[in-house]
Parts: sequence; structure tokens; C-alpha cells
Amino acid sequence: KAARMKIRIRLPDGKTERVECLSSETIYTVIQRLREALRGRGEESIVGKGFLSLNKKDTLGESKLLSDCGICGGDLLYCLSDVQTTTPPPSSSSSSAVAAASQSSPGPARNLFGLPSAAPTSSTERVHEDGRGRRWTEEVHMSSSVQSGQGRA
Repeated sequence: KAARMKIRIRLPDGKTERVECLSSETIYTVIQRLREALRGRGEESIVGKGFLSLNKKDTLGESKLLSDCGICGGDLLYCLSDVQTTTPPPSSSSSSAVAAASQSSPGPARNLFGLPSAAPTSSTERVHEDGRGRRWTEEVHMSSSVQSGQGRA
């Protein structure tokens, strides 16, 4: 028997809408119920094409049943607009283009992202690098005895 439940859907504008449905209904049916609820208030356009997601990244297939997706009453789904879902992730060719451009351009050394690498700006700064290639500078405070070479042995 299909369980009757209410699920919460976070809209792209940040508002949350509650939709009553059955666990045996499809994602498509839930999107249609959401549109109907918003149409009554004149806010249907907020949904756009209307993709639902559990994690704000991966969209749920419209033909999947709520129960097959593991969705239970009270769960929070995210309604993603077409802009959020159609933006392609950066390709490896674009990052290699950034790296190539950074190697050919004169100026300070550049990191993997094409940003200037950390470099000391004075003799009192020290550059550190971790195992992942991230760099940062640290200001070094030396006493006058260490600077003059009279430090303790």
C-alpha cells in the first residue's frame, strides 16, 4: 500500500513549499503538484523546468518513484532551476588552457588555477607549501640577537 506523505521542497528563491503525495508517485507527478500549488499564488515561473534533487547536484529522474529514490515523509528536496542544472562543469581543456596561458605570460609565477603564486614580499616572510601544492606566506618575527647572528647554540 502506498503511504501518504508530505515532503518539503526548497525553491530556487529560498522559500520552502510543502507538497502532499503518495510514495508510489513519480518525481514528475510531484513537480506537477508543486506547479499547481505555486500557480494558485502566481509563482509558477519560479520552478522553471523543475528538476528535483536530494543533494542540490544530482537531479532525480522524472520517471522514478518516490519510494525507489528512498524519499520519505518530511524529506527535503531541492527544486533546481534550468540555470543551476544546465551549467556544465569546467572541462579539463579549459584548465589546461589556463595553465598554458599562465606559462606563456610574463610576470609572477602562476599556480594551477592561473593565480599568482605566493612569494615573499620581504626578508621577514617565509613561503610554505603543503603536500597538495597550496602555498602561503608567513611573517617571521626574529629577535635582534638572531638577526645579527648571535643566536643561542
